[in-house]
Amino acid sequence: MRKIKKNQVLLFFIPIVAIFLIVFCLLINKEKPDCEWVQTKGIYGGYVHCFAGSDDDFFLGTEGSGVFIYDDSASSWKEASNGLMSKNIYSMIISGEDIFAGTGGGIYISSNRGESWELLDTTTDMIVNTLVLYGEDILAGTSNGLLIISKKEDQWTVRETTFYSWVNAVAIKDNNIFVGSEDKGVLVSYDNGAKWFPKNIGLESMHIKTLLTYNDALIGGTYGGGIVISYDGGSSWNEINMGLQNRYINSLALIDTSVYAATQDGVYVLSDPKGVWEMIDIGFANTFVYSLEVYKGKIFLGTNGGGVYLSKDMGEEFTQINDGLINIHIPTIAMSGSTIYAGTSGAGIFKSDDNGASFYEINSGLTNPHIFSIAINQEYIFVGTNGGGIFRSSDEGGSWKEVNLGLINRHVYSLAFYDDTILAGTLGGGVYLSVNNGDSWTYVSKDIPNSMIGSLLVREETIYAGTFGHGVYISNDGGLSWKPLNTGLFNRQIFSMVANDNGVFVATPGDGVFYLSDDETSWKQMNLGLTNTQVNALASCGDSILAGTYQAGVFLSEDNGENWVQINEGLDDLDVYSVYISDRRMLAGLNSQGLVGRSLEGKGIFSIFH
Repeated sequence: MRKIKKNQVLLFFIPIVAIFLIVFCLLINKEKPDCEWVQTKGIYGGYVHCFAGSDDDFFLGTEGSGVFIYDDSASSWKEASNGLMSKNIYSMIISGEDIFAGTGGGIYISSNRGESWELLDTTTDMIVNTLVLYGEDILAGTSNGLLIISKKEDQWTVRETTFYSWVNAVAIKDNNIFVGSEDKGVLVSYDNGAKWFPKNIGLESMHIKTLLTYNDALIGGTYGGGIVISYDGGSSWNEINMGLQNRYINSLALIDTSVYAATQDGVYVLSDPKGVWEMIDIGFANTFVYSLEVYKGKIFLGTNGGGVYLSKDMGEEFTQINDGLINIHIPTIAMSGSTIYAGTSGAGIFKSDDNGASFYEINSGLTNPHIFSIAINQEYIFVGTNGGGIFRSSDEGGSWKEVNLGLINRHVYSLAFYDDTILAGTLGGGVYLSVNNGDSWTYVSKDIPNSMIGSLLVREETIYAGTFGHGVYISNDGGLSWKPLNTGLFNRQIFSMVANDNGVFVATPGDGVFYLSDDETSWKQMNLGLTNTQVNALASCGDSILAGTYQAGVFLSEDNGENWVQINEGLDDLDVYSVYISDRRMLAGLNSQGLVGRSLEGKGIFSIFH
């Protein structure tokens, strides 16, 4: 019998062990690869259009991220959108065990608490603005008119009515159907939708956003004309706007004997139709309220980017309940050392002290929550807002102070430091400059024919200003004078600018990326491999350039823009509006799903997000 030597055994098993280890590692990487985008935690909020509640469950519908269900035990939201082809949710209602979601692409039904959804086929090509119970049926107000949805033999069927105009609102009074239309005012049907009669005497605005019944009356919310009331079945209407400072009404709700109205300037309450509207102090910077819902004695407010506010005491005090709600837009990202700042559109600014493992709000003193730009130096953090101007923090975001003296235009889309000077690019007001840390601002862009400044860049002694329509302008004297730099730049819509040691890159909507090297005088288009040329944002680190696009996700070039590769693994939202790149990590701010991060493959593990 031949003996087998020990080293022969090892030689036999080593390949097997090696193969096993390789397969094991591949399985691990398949489950959670380092080269996949991973959602960050703590940046919560969103655009909430509607709510729906049953005895056991509470749902909300968002703009862009579908449906979420509230987990009361965890005090957090969980996405419940499987099967939804359209994730713009404008209305929801529950009938028995069935949940209906009115979307930008038809009506979907779920019979398993939102775990999966199926489309009502005949409703595909319509926007569904409102859903209302009508006995055992459901009325759907859509962009194509009013539908009646009925259940027969466990199947829901759709029947058209003879009303074919855009419907925003539906109310039932005395078994009659009232619709609020986009431009035809209020109409009523007395025969189940066969014939319609206008009911517009006294209406100043024909744009009806919402309707509800109030005792023997009908109350309507208009877009521009405030609140109207009818005591005679819609035959005549009277305004009830005393005390109402904003007359663009998004939704109405009835709580006991009081009417609540949601506007872009907050919520108003009216205790008596002959009385005066009073504004409720919500206590948060985002006062643009889309939707109002009363559920189990609590008031829920859905906002324009700020997520959900909850009151348990009929509006005396509100708290945020946004945990898990990732329906949020990120226009800007900045890093200082290992600290990350993310500016949102509607929920203010968030900060991470642990390299992105977790984020928290830093909004004390911030009266405008729509953050479009961030700039950081050794002493201060500056943020530019959409409509509220500039805010400054001297304590790393612990508190904010408005610094707008001399700043005529307060839509600040870009900020940049030039030595001890800070520059602000505005949307419609040109470029402003401050030499005293924002205490006062001076207009400095008289030489730039376009006042729409979307991006600013400082490189050595040169300041670059990217405009929406007139290309790039540069200043070599600290912003006091400007001249164009557009040779070869045939798209003059500049969305973003970055620089490295080799030159300057600009992003355009439709023609991709252009590059101007230090030894050239003409811009060069750099789109090889860039399959989508709608570029929103750029970031650079050495020869690595990151590009965020509209509806095509993220592209990476590691050879100074010569070649691009799409890197979308794990990315559900492909609308990217801000990007950041370092030698080890990348960040992407998405249109509706917050902030995500991933590693640079082969350049270290992006472990802070794992």
